Amino acid sequence: MEFSEIKIAILEAVQNVENSFIKKHSEMLDFGDCGRAFPMVSFGRKRKIKNEMIKAGLINENNTFDSYGSKGYIIKMPSSLVATQYRGFFEDRAKAASDTIEKMMNNQDLEFYVYSYGD
Repeated sequence: MEFSEIKIAILEAVQNVENSFIKKHSEMLDFGDCGRAFPMVSFGRKRKIKNEMIKAGLINENNTFDSYGSKGYIIKMPSSLVATQYRGFFEDRAKAASDTIEKMMNNQDLEFYVYSYGD
């Protein structure tokens, strides 16, 4: 598994979400409830994979969120250039990134999910 391929796939997936959002909501990009969302991964006892992902730049060991006794790491993804605070947009981006990396790293016994919150 090449982590550089995963980075490119995440970038493409996120760009597809952004392009679809802009086409669908070109008249008004900022609407609905405000918030943010992040793709997350929990490793359990998979320390080797975690260290490989840190080294490859897919996660930062200092960007974590503890939830329900499980430590989650935020998966890095490109910044958005879309001028919106719409929570659903960020959830779709995070879901695309999470689904992409989960598909490419199948059978690794890692937990991928999206953490979302409203302002």
